[in-house]
Amino acid sequence: MFINPHYEIAATVISLVLILFFSIAKKTRNFQNTTFFLALVLNGISAVSDIIVFYFRSYYPNQILEYTFSYVYLSTHVAVVIVVFFYFLANAREWYQVPKALKLVYLVPLIAVQAYILLDTLTFHTTGKYFEDGSFERGSGMLVLYGVTVFYLINIILALIIFRRSYPLQKRAMYVLGIVVVFAGMLFQGINISFRLETFAVAIDLTLFFYFFQNPYKQIDRETRLFNKIPFYETMRRCIATKEDVDIVALVIQDFEEIMRNNSKEENHSVACQIADFLKSINDSYTVYRVEKNLFVLSFKAKDDIEIAKVEKKLHDRFKQPWIVQNYQLNYKVHICHVPVLNRFANVEGVMGFIYETLNSNFDREILGVQDFNLNILERGMKIKAALMDAIENDKFELTFSPIYSAKLGKINGFEISSRFYDSELGYVSETELMKYVENSGQMIKLGMLLFDKACNFISSHDFKKLGISFVGIKIRSVICLQYEFIGSVNKVFSQYDIDPSFICFQISEYIVSKVSHTFEAHMDILSSMGFQFCLDDYGSGFTNLASIYEYPIKYIKIDSKVVRAMEENEKAKITIESTLDLAKELSMKTIMGGISTEEEFEMVSEFNCDYEIGSYFYVDLDEVTFMRLLNENAMLPADEEVDLSNVKKNKLRTLTSNVASRLFGDNKDPLKPV
Repeated sequence: MFINPHYEIAATVISLVLILFFSIAKKTRNFQNTTFFLALVLNGISAVSDIIVFYFRSYYPNQILEYTFSYVYLSTHVAVVIVVFFYFLANAREWYQVPKALKLVYLVPLIAVQAYILLDTLTFHTTGKYFEDGSFERGSGMLVLYGVTVFYLINIILALIIFRRSYPLQKRAMYVLGIVVVFAGMLFQGINISFRLETFAVAIDLTLFFYFFQNPYKQIDRETRLFNKIPFYETMRRCIATKEDVDIVALVIQDFEEIMRNNSKEENHSVACQIADFLKSINDSYTVYRVEKNLFVLSFKAKDDIEIAKVEKKLHDRFKQPWIVQNYQLNYKVHICHVPVLNRFANVEGVMGFIYETLNSNFDREILGVQDFNLNILERGMKIKAALMDAIENDKFELTFSPIYSAKLGKINGFEISSRFYDSELGYVSETELMKYVENSGQMIKLGMLLFDKACNFISSHDFKKLGISFVGIKIRSVICLQYEFIGSVNKVFSQYDIDPSFICFQISEYIVSKVSHTFEAHMDILSSMGFQFCLDDYGSGFTNLASIYEYPIKYIKIDSKVVRAMEENEKAKITIESTLDLAKELSMKTIMGGISTEEEFEMVSEFNCDYEIGSYFYVDLDEVTFMRLLNENAMLPADEEVDLSNVKKNKLRTLTSNVASRLFGDNKDPLKPV
């Protein structure tokens, strides 16, 4: 049977092109790149060997040469599938954690089949036999080669199933397509050996993998020709999984973006290239990455502290000098941070969390270390960011409630609504903890309207006036406030429920008011005319003062908890707050003192002319069932028109917390402590 060499020629051309591009391109040194390049070379050799066999049979029949190149063809042809198998595994981060002994087990069939091919070529020729006229006939031994190939293909499928979380959807789909293409090539060549489709199918697969995943040009920063974040993530994953001792030095240019906005594109390119050239010149053994526009990372095998200090000093000294652009100079402020990765981080998310914390830090010192940061908090933050998207998409949020205590009535008269979600690894993630990650995720508006809908649904489900509640606070974030369609979004949700708008008090931060735009000012006027109330939250945090909010429809002012702490230590702070409270009364505003956590703080605040108090002293972030039981008990307490504050503290509060809360939370707990 004679073969058709056209598919082998095509496979050869494809392999040579990919080898050329891959060999001359800049790429990281890792197992994934090595196995991919080896697969390219083996498939190319396999195709070329089969073409040589074809031309020897056709024009110069010689059984010794035919068997020699046939051996090369068979050995490389089987090996390429096995190498592709290891390439698949190299893409799974969990593979690095598999013991080396188990990895070696996967090499046993490869070694055995290579020995079989060599022995068979020299002796029995069971895989196939050549005749004097140049024709070829397959033998039963070919089933052994197909069996080993199928064994590794099945293991590729198992790897995709076992390590499926390591492969993004696009990778999984492309790998499945690759397996189908190889199986199809094997099937067609098995039916008709004259069409050499197997090598061609492998070449097609490698082309797809190169373009979508292994393309080194996608791993290069276009401006500086440094590696970008893609290979950095992969390298860190491998180092952490294999416990490779590696150090990185992160260089953050603090004001890079601002200076770039004032320069031309050519000037920015010039500076970026100068910085890249300088970083590459420090040491040839270091790998340099540009992870963000203003974030560069040097990665190298672990060095002693003296060597690290030398690197940091070189960076520090160079950035003390200006960078020359055309006819003027540019100076940049930098933060330099050394990160010893081994035994510090459990995953790449922890590394990136630390680096981004460095990126956003406000330290006066330019050279920082891991000791300057809480790594546990940083790692938890990265996990929250990962869990947040799933929580929003699958609506895993639930409301929590914090009672607002009325000093005049001596009982709960309002409450604030917050939110949280539960994650199996993180536990409960409170609103205070998650909001700093939401604002950077682009999901704030979606989450804000979701929680507003939940709050309205809850409010409409109970008759809170009968429970002695006169208002409820709902926090509105800055991104939502400044949204052009804010009024329409509020109306769309609110119109679904039968709620008196005056019952809802939107809490807006002091920062928002200090930066208020004409759009938001108009929003406040419209909502106020509809009956909604507004509370200025976090007053005293330093962004504004009472004089700046005269013209806005604000009915409540919530004093920041930091002010309460300041009053405990500073007599002048007490005088300032007392004057502020009196002025608020003159402006017909009600005041809420936040952050009351101890009896001493409650007694101190009770001396002032403050309307409401909130804090862990009265319990915070209660779940719905507990909160409603607390409100029902609270409704049974008599409300006086005029209350002696000293008796409120001794009698009504004690009645509420000791008699009621102890039944809710257990007799063994201190009822004055937050749950």
